[in-house]
Amino acid sequence: MISNSVWDEIYECTDADKAYKVFDSKINTCFEACFPLVKFKLSRKVARDKRWMTPGLKVCSNNKNKLYKILSQSGYVKDEQKYKNYRKLYNKVIAEAENICYREQFDTKSNSVKQLWTNLNQIFPCPNPKAMLKYQN
Repeated sequence: MISNSVWDEIYECTDADKAYKVFDSKINTCFEACFPLVKFKLSRKVARDKRWMTPGLKVCSNNKNKLYKILSQSGYVKDEQKYKNYRKLYNKVIAEAENICYREQFDTKSNSVKQLWTNLNQIFPCPNPKAMLKYQN
């Protein structure tokens, strides 16, 4: 693409700013032609999902939400008790799934020290230490 472009307009410019703008537009045009921006829509539900959210846990979450909707519409004590019991069980299952996920990820038998630090940095991203020094001074 770049080799097929005509650069005469840039060479003939006497103003450096205008020549740069023409050069920049030609480069950007070639870039956009070679690497088109591909957009895809990621639903909010999928974007929020954690690694430990299995399809079964998603079904449980939907059931919990349905029970809450029933509770909010009826207001009965039995519906409230049913929702609270299900929510308590759901939270226990989610916590256990999260523990299992992290236990597998940080299993020292299968990971080197470098891999453990890589995993930690993925979970708890740390800003650049040099940038932190600038703010402390």
